[in-house]
Amino acid sequence: MSASSIFNDNRDVMAFVRIPKTGSTSFATIFQAAVGPERSEKLPDRRIDSWDMGLERTHDHLRRLGVRVIDGVKRLNGRLAGRRDSFAEAQFLHGHHPLWALLPTSRSAHYVALVRNPIDRFLSQYFCIRGKAEARPGGGSIEKRRVLEMEPVDFVQWLLASPVQRRLNGQCLYLAPSGTLEDARSALEIKVLAVAPVTDLGELALVVSDVMGVPAPEVRHENISHNRPRQNPLGPRVEARLRQALEPDIQLCDYVLEDRDRLLDPQRLE
Repeated sequence: MSASSIFNDNRDVMAFVRIPKTGSTSFATIFQAAVGPERSEKLPDRRIDSWDMGLERTHDHLRRLGVRVIDGVKRLNGRLAGRRDSFAEAQFLHGHHPLWALLPTSRSAHYVALVRNPIDRFLSQYFCIRGKAEARPGGGSIEKRRVLEMEPVDFVQWLLASPVQRRLNGQCLYLAPSGTLEDARSALEIKVLAVAPVTDLGELALVVSDVMGVPAPEVRHENISHNRPRQNPLGPRVEARLRQALEPDIQLCDYVLEDRDRLLDPQRLE
């Protein structure tokens, strides 16, 4: 069976699980261009691994839920009025939307994802939040105010002592609601058509373009942070503590790297 026979334009959708800070913006951008804007849609962001806490996290969850409910009602009203449902017709969906959450389409989904070295991902997320906080008077949410108030070493130690620690393994969490390594690996094996480390973004793009039958897109890197220093700002002791906290994500990425060729093969699920 050829890779292109896996995907049917009339009944299937390619769903890209955009785990934050894994090169997901680059991948989504190039495939929106390859598939075409009329055949792609962005899913409402869930951001289940945000570093907010307390009432601010509750408010953010309720706000995002409200967006999804309103969007669903608008689509339903549109269908009743005979208007085009862009989600129902889309062949490429993407967004900070976990693998285990329902998609707003009746099409059969083929999921793909990227993963990244968890320490690199953490630092990228930290400096992204810091950049946004510096651009906003007052710093915004708790996470953004703390980022401005503390040096990276102090911020990590504060984060590891907070309830946020449970959400630091965001790559596992986007694949399985439990956030455990075992469940995340099981999800990759059972539900994900192809997965690759961000260093193999180009290879994943070739696989997906082959499956969908679209021209191979030119790989461009988007949303690159210019605020991050070249050297790791964490000392050895703090980085060791962070590595311990990120062990599930570290093992998940090692698993993808060690079995790279098989996990990039879309025919393994057939």
